[in-house]
Amino acid sequence: MADFLAEVEAFGPVGTVVANAGVSYGERPGGTMETAEETRRQIAANAIGVVNTIAPLIPGMRARRAGRIAIIASLAARIGLASAPGYAASKAAAERYGEALRARLAPEGVAVTVVSAGFFDSAMERRFRGAKPFRWSLERAADRIGRGIERGERSVAFPAPLVIGLAVLPLLPKGAADAIARGFRFTVEPP
Repeated sequence: MADFLAEVEAFGPVGTVVANAGVSYGERPGGTMETAEETRRQIAANAIGVVNTIAPLIPGMRARRAGRIAIIASLAARIGLASAPGYAASKAAAERYGEALRARLAPEGVAVTVVSAGFFDSAMERRFRGAKPFRWSLERAADRIGRGIERGERSVAFPAPLVIGLAVLPLLPKGAADAIARGFRFTVEPP
């Protein structure tokens, strides 16, 4: 990836990069949990893939004192999803990486936007069976994400009711938080 991005930069500086990795597994219909290998795949794509996409471009952006980085995480990063622990962990890593980069790079003129979306219509989302509260259309989600990146917003998170609810979750006793996490139950059809 670093070699490919160096070739891209040879044509001209990259002004905006969107790291949008999306591999998902989870509990299958029938109750089988995701495997250790599936968890490793999610971490490799959703977390390490983000690093591999962004890290090679950071030196050039820092030197130019300009650039936009967007990391597509998920609201799943903010809750220990009982039905998809590997996905939640992988997106939490991506979210924390983005937050750290944002704090580090902002003084150097590089904007970092961390996108934490709930459910919206997509091929990946259609594999999830179960409740999808406050689900957005693909068009609405893409418009909100695009505007946020263009404006250099620090964070784009939606839908608001889930964002607010998940912000309160860590304040609850762990038993209550775990019960809520189990309430976000769904199964995931294999890719």
